[in-house]
Amino acid sequence: MEQESLELEKITTLAELYNYIKSSDIIEHVLYDHRQDKIMLLDQTELPFAEKYLELKTSQEAARAIKEMKVRGGGSLAITGAYGMVLSARQEGDIASLKRAGKEIKDTRPTASSLGWIVNRVIEQAEKADDIADAVEETVVEYVRNKIINARNLARHGAELINEGDTVMTHCHAGAIAGAGYGGITTGIFKVADNQNKNITVFATETRPYLQGARITTWELKKLNIDTVLITDNMAGHYLQSGRIDKVIVGADRVASNGDIANKIGTYMIALAADKHDVPFYAGGHIDLSTASGADIPIEMRDPEEVTHFRGQRTAPEGIRAEYPAFDVTPHKHISGLLTSEGVIRAPFSKNLEKLFS
Repeated sequence: MEQESLELEKITTLAELYNYIKSSDIIEHVLYDHRQDKIMLLDQTELPFAEKYLELKTSQEAARAIKEMKVRGGGSLAITGAYGMVLSARQEGDIASLKRAGKEIKDTRPTASSLGWIVNRVIEQAEKADDIADAVEETVVEYVRNKIINARNLARHGAELINEGDTVMTHCHAGAIAGAGYGGITTGIFKVADNQNKNITVFATETRPYLQGARITTWELKKLNIDTVLITDNMAGHYLQSGRIDKVIVGADRVASNGDIANKIGTYMIALAADKHDVPFYAGGHIDLSTASGADIPIEMRDPEEVTHFRGQRTAPEGIRAEYPAFDVTPHKHISGLLTSEGVIRAPFSKNLEKLFS
């Protein structure tokens, strides 16, 4: 794994990154094709029944794909947005246009702090450069390269938490295609534990209303031949109470500086049940030290039709009002540890997260 990281650190261009991904164990879910200046994006709304790729040729098309949930997962959103900034820089080439593209991309998913972070970073670096396109490419390649390195390191540390024969519950999808293609937060851990012959079983919640767990988490785990049990979201409490679950491991779209996390709606109730029944609860995601606590995290409200309809088919009576907060906040007191590429961070989170970044 260290040799792999050394090879990655030598990559400095989009062409080199493209060739590395094509020849490695990275899932090609979001790929910048430097030969034709386009983003090849796996349409996650079509999974698991079809592996269909979209060709995105402008920053506007990248923003639309993010907004329409064609891509989701904090790392994957950020990489798609970053590649959208590359398209803007190469096609328009001026700071004003780059800022307009950045605002459009950031506004698609306000809770996803990694998306906002990389857009701001790209603009910051471009403003200091003589050649905007080169600066954007360099910044984006460095970001994607580091995401892959960090995913490999996080998986190695996270797998140390898993014992022989463990049954682990996960919610939504925080795997390879939610990140840079290696393993994201969860799938990488399960992959390493499986390679260590730990005989694990994963309980995956279906994750209403988009069914990311049923459609995507199970799809990834099946590809890895990892024993997987699919349950509905409202079964989580029962299984945590039953004693069959040894640990919960989930992703997080944002981690506040005090250790609170925002993740897919339904995470909080799982954390509460896990805490009640003494099941360790671990989470990992983009750490945003500028966010003091979960109370400061904006919660994206999505179209109510995503609750009253599924794949265009109405599932509730006409006239029924619905709400869809896409995320909820789990306070740090319910979290056993935060998963990072440097290891597992434990309480007191404020102190230890500050130490991590110092």
